[in-house]
Amino acid sequence: MKNPFSGNMALKWVVFLFMAWVAVRGAQRTPEIASRLDPGTFYDALVNDGANAAIMKERHVDFIDETLRALNLRRSSDLSRPDFPAAGSLVTPASLARARERETARWYRESVNFEQARQNLERQRAFAANKPAEPVCCRPAQGAQSAPGGARP
Repeated sequence: MKNPFSGNMALKWVVFLFMAWVAVRGAQRTPEIASRLDPGTFYDALVNDGANAAIMKERHVDFIDETLRALNLRRSSDLSRPDFPAAGSLVTPASLARARERETARWYRESVNFEQARQNLERQRAFAANKPAEPVCCRPAQGAQSAPGGARP
């Protein structure tokens, strides 16, 4: 009979317990289980998810803004170069024109994306400002208590 406290068996038990813990924690994050285990926390997280959405929209605007700055820098450096490639170069005047057209089209697409991202951010901020104090469609389950001061982390 094997010794249950040997180093090899102890390592197997640690790995097994860790995998079981990961499975339980993962199951607790599913809506089917989380809403039954702790309804108050589950519905508070749904209601306060607007703050996370606002943060993500701000990051999206910042990312597109930086992309536009990089494209503007590339366009300005491209326009400062001569229009005709050197003789014997792999770049032809036609391919150079197509590359500039692609960069211009990308710049226009990113400009439109930037405007849409700004509009989404403004809508999210307006929604956050007018958000009701209590959820309209998801009231906490009977017996669930909310933490003092609002939602739980």
